[in-house]
This record gives sequence, structure tokens and C-alpha cells, in this order.
Amino acid sequence: MIVATDLLFHNRSLNQWVVEDYVGKYDVPKENIVINHSHNHNAPSCFGYDDEHVSQAYEDLLKDRLERCIDRAFANTFEGEMSYTSIEEFFLNVNRRRFMADGTIKNRPNHMGSKDSMVDVLKVCDKKGRIRILLACYSCHAAFYPDFLEISADYPGRLCQRLENQFYGCTAMFLQGSGGNNFFKR
Repeated sequence: MIVATDLLFHNRSLNQWVVEDYVGKYDVPKENIVINHSHNHNAPSCFGYDDEHVSQAYEDLLKDRLERCIDRAFANTFEGEMSYTSIEEFFLNVNRRRFMADGTIKNRPNHMGSKDSMVDVLKVCDKKGRIRILLACYSCHAAFYPDFLEISADYPGRLCQRLENQFYGCTAMFLQGSGGNNFFKR
């Protein structure tokens, strides 16, 4: 079972709730559950990030929506086939770390730095060949939305929306790859 949210991140209480308190009714082994957040900076505050501004009403809404999505997924299981592909040389992202001559690391665009240039795609089709699920995984920080004062799903949400529009009846999901800072100054 894969759960994907358009959140910056959440503390482990959400994972524990999904794995221990909710999904147990479907008898899914906890090692078969993946919970992934798009690392989106235009998402609402939640526990584990900005605890000072978190809203219990939002946390309750989040759990309610997750319950509904999980229940709907289990109510709509089907037999089908799964396939994998990748889209290579996808250049949406830019490394944001530049090593300076004095040995420091600065937040600056670094077009020559390492980055992921591949989008991995998992496609699930039903027995009639209809695309039912598209899962895209890309290592690019969801920080493109220009207005930091509005709630947005950023590019992962727009990508999923476009995929669902293109493939009617499909559920599209985004998984954040390694899109943050991958090294530390020692």
C-alpha cells in the first residue's frame, strides 16, 4: 500500500496512525506500507513542522481524507498488470548547492552539480488495458510555487492533475525522491 500526500513532511504520529490504528482492518503487513510526502513548502502546517501554527482541525481533516482514500482504494481493487518505465533527460530541477572557492557551500544555482534527470513511472492497467494508476517518482524539490502565502500542491499536484486529465479514470500519485540536501559539511 502506498500513501502519498502533498505535505512538507509530518512527524511519525501520522505514520503510526496509518500503520497501527487504521490500516489494520485491511490486514496489510506494516512492511508493505509506504507513506511519502511531496516535501511541498506550500502545504498547511502539520505536526513535526511548524508545531506552533498547526491546527488540530486540519490534522483531523487530514486523517479523515486519508481514511476515505484508503477505504476507496480497498473498495476498488482489481486484477491487472503493472509495468515500469522512465523518462530520461528530464531537466526540471537544478542543484541548489554550490561549493565556493573558500570551501563553503552556498545556496546558489549550480547547473553543473549532481541532480536527478529521470522520472520513474509505475503504470497499473486493469484486465481491459485501461490505465488505472500512474505513480511518478522524481527527485526535485516542490518549491516552484511563487506565492509562499497560498496553499498549493505545487508541481506534484499539477503533474497528477494533468495525468488524470489525460488518462480519464486514472489515479495519479507523486512520490518525492531524494529532493533535499544530500550532503553535509563536516
